[in-house]
Amino acid sequence: ITLYQANEKLLEAASDGESATLTAGAWTAPIASESLVPLEEISLQALSVGQALGELLKGYEKSANATAELGNVVKAKTQLSYALTAEQWAAVWPDVCQIIGAQFADITLESKGTLRRYFASDGSEIGAYFYAEKVRIAEKDVREIRLEYGYQAEKGLYLAFRCPDKNESRNLRISCTAKRTERTDRISYTVSCDVRRKYDGDQDAMVLEASLKEQENVLSGKATANYTKKRDGKTQKYALTIQPDGNAVAFEIAVDSLKALQGEISFGSAEESAVTVPAVNADIAQVQRQVTLQMLTYLQRIDDSDRLELIYYLNRPAYLTGEEADATLLYDPEFTVTEEP
Repeated sequence: ITLYQANEKLLEAASDGESATLTAGAWTAPIASESLVPLEEISLQALSVGQALGELLKGYEKSANATAELGNVVKAKTQLSYALTAEQWAAVWPDVCQIIGAQFADITLESKGTLRRYFASDGSEIGAYFYAEKVRIAEKDVREIRLEYGYQAEKGLYLAFRCPDKNESRNLRISCTAKRTERTDRISYTVSCDVRRKYDGDQDAMVLEASLKEQENVLSGKATANYTKKRDGKTQKYALTIQPDGNAVAFEIAVDSLKALQGEISFGSAEESAVTVPAVNADIAQVQRQVTLQMLTYLQRIDDSDRLELIYYLNRPAYLTGEEADATLLYDPEFTVTEEP
């Protein structure tokens, strides 16, 4: 599964049935079949990126004992900050892109930008924060960028991202928390994503929300995706609701609040066929016997009149003499069945 924005790949997920990988930008996270929390892998990679950026920006480093609450999930006791002017960011940006990914090379900071690294009471790194008021991401597209994330294995993870333009006519907001309860085998997820775009009086809005719980690799809860399209003063709304429960997922699609489609997807082992076809290297007599049984089973199920017509059709002289080698179930329109003694 690949997600694109303006022909740029944002997210890609691939699986061979036993394992999978999730790729977001320059970061790739392997996902074991028993793991339902790949965001933890991405969070660990993000922490390592923060460390690498800290080494690169060492000359701008300032320390503080200020605390920070990250989404009511993790709490920082100390932090290191790196505040650079637009000119200073321009000087180090090629080296920054070697850490965060070459796809960010065309981005330009046109204002002061601040990076903060968060640390727990034991000194371990648990998150980061970045803010810049003006970031040019395209020729005519300047955004405010705000990114914050945190992760502690025993508590959970938190991610928040926002990048509106000056009039908020284009905006992307993402918020994700995965919080562990006192029982470490249970995780509660809250995910929201809000993408909005306005142009020439029209508007597109996509809102994703999910409140899920995972225990022993089983998800439960509810997720919704709502898309609103406004054109020439007319508004149309589409909604998708997904509810996982054990080995099944119920879904519903609505258009303008009217239910258009609903169903359920179940996961489980397929039942073994009643008739087993032998392997290619099996005894040829056994293969013939199984194929014959399969054919007889089929012939017993067809209608009597169809069976009679098929018998007459296959007993034509053309078949009996071998002049016609290929059999077909499309009957000859000129051939009719007549009853004779």
